[in-house]
Formats: sequence, C-alpha cells, structure tokens
Amino acid sequence: MGLRIAPDNYQEMKFTITDKLSLDSAFTQAQAMLKAKGSIEVTVTGGKRKLTQNALAFEWYGQVAIHLGDHTVEEVHAISKLHVGVPLMRSEDAEYSAAYDLAIKPLPYETKLEAMKYWPTTRLMNKEQMSSYLEQLQRFWAQRCGIVLERKETT
Repeated sequence: MGLRIAPDNYQEMKFTITDKLSLDSAFTQAQAMLKAKGSIEVTVTGGKRKLTQNALAFEWYGQVAIHLGDHTVEEVHAISKLHVGVPLMRSEDAEYSAAYDLAIKPLPYETKLEAMKYWPTTRLMNKEQMSSYLEQLQRFWAQRCGIVLERKETT
C-alpha cells in the first residue's frame, strides 16, 4: 500500500491492519492526514472475523481438492460458497438474498459456480457466521464425499 495523502475534502480513511507493514502504512497515512487537517479521530475495532477462520477454510478447500483429485482449490471454494455460504447468507441477510435471487439464482449451475469467483459471500461474514459456515462445510463435504475435515482451534 503506497502513501495516500488525503485531499482537504476527504473525511475518512479506513484501514485493515493484519501485520506490521500494514500498521506502518496506516500510521504514515494518518500522520499525513493529521498534518493536512490539524486533527484526526481514530477508532479501533476488532476485525470482522479471525484470519485463522479464513485460513482454516482455505486449508479445507485444499484438502477437499486433493481428495477429489479432479477439482482445483478454486473450484472447491466456489462449490462451497454456492452450497454452504450462499444459503447461510441468504437466511440471515434480506438484501443479500434479494441480490442473489436477481443476479445469480436464474443462472445455469456451471455459470453460478463461475460467478462464485466474484460474488462476495464468505468475505461478508462476521466471526459467528464464519464459524457456522465452517461447521456446515464439514457436514456438507462429509455427506457429499465422505471427507472428514478436522477443525482446528479458531478462537
């Protein structure tokens, strides 16, 4: 991430900090805004979900791809999003459901899988939703292919 100096009318910057490099970059940009504006307000919150949850999901996509032998990790990810993530998000978010019904639902199955590469699903989930997604993912692949995905600690 390069240095972005905020124009005078710029009111807000948002950073997702995951390591020292992104922390340093956020600090540099906040300093530039402070210099330009004279004061800034900083709010710090916890992330929407733990990176370990995301890492576990991708580890599982890889395990499934190896087990199946004829699917890539990306294809397993798309199948998982379509069959597990989308129903979860549709049940909890009316706007998501309406958008999915309009844009994706009418498509043929193979096109839906391709669309999943670009359709936001798991990235919209909070910690609790992602935890539910991981549990449902275990059941889905166990029922579909007999694959046992081991859950690591994600707290």
